Amino acid sequence: LPEIDVFSIDLDTHIRSHSREDIQNFVAIAKRLTEDLFVAACGNETESKRLLATYIDPLPDSKTIYKLRLFAVTRCPSFFIPEIKDLLFRVFNAGERYSEIEGGAEYHQGLIAGFGILSQSDKDQYVSELIKYFGENLRDTDKERWRKRDALKILSYIKQHLTEQQIAEAESVYGKI
Repeated sequence: LPEIDVFSIDLDTHIRSHSREDIQNFVAIAKRLTEDLFVAACGNETESKRLLATYIDPLPDSKTIYKLRLFAVTRCPSFFIPEIKDLLFRVFNAGERYSEIEGGAEYHQGLIAGFGILSQSDKDQYVSELIKYFGENLRDTDKERWRKRDALKILSYIKQHLTEQQIAEAESVYGKI
């Protein structure tokens, strides 16, 4: 269910007979359990990493699990810097399907929660790849316009972590952030 926002979904306790609501409630339960477990373990790096390795990492790689994984690691971002980097950079490896990763609120909330914890070199690499990937000239002008719009949205979430030079470079490609 691509429209489920794992970061903000909550359990609906009204009884329904529709499988769609059942699935949404199942995701809401998984989110609540993940949040409770990871927030409780945030003071203990070993336990936080054990939870990820035991309960999240074995799950199949799907859009919904990607969102849950991003949610989980951003509960205790200082313990999961490599995982956050991998999840945020994934957008650049999605080809034309980048919107399946970037298109949800989770990616933006993941950027807000996790981008600042990355090393400066990782932040620099991310911005460089963002400018290269989303600023590419395409034959399809609609796709090019959509990419530039999406890049501006991403840049607005991480602007506080950008250098003046990065802002100037991004604005020369995309316009005012």
